[in-house]
Amino acid sequence: MTDKKPRGFARLSADERRKISSRGGVAAHACGRGHEWTSEQAREVGARGGKTCQARRAQARRPPIFDGTVWIVGPPEPGEVPQ
Repeated sequence: MTDKKPRGFARLSADERRKISSRGGVAAHACGRGHEWTSEQAREVGARGGKTCQARRAQARRPPIFDGTVWIVGPPEPGEVPQ
């Protein structure tokens, strides 16, 4: 098999990709579809992401339980919201 060559955007230089992306952002804001975060919105979303990440890690730390037919993850820890 021959060496794979980059295609599409991967073939462009970083500067060319940045220019194209910038034009897309300018166009989105010009037609009213662009979104700018307030610091409060960003804080809320960041907190939500952190909670999700912590819950996944906690679930991964719990040992699996075999109930005779299937392996299941143990019950939620106190204070944890079940998924």
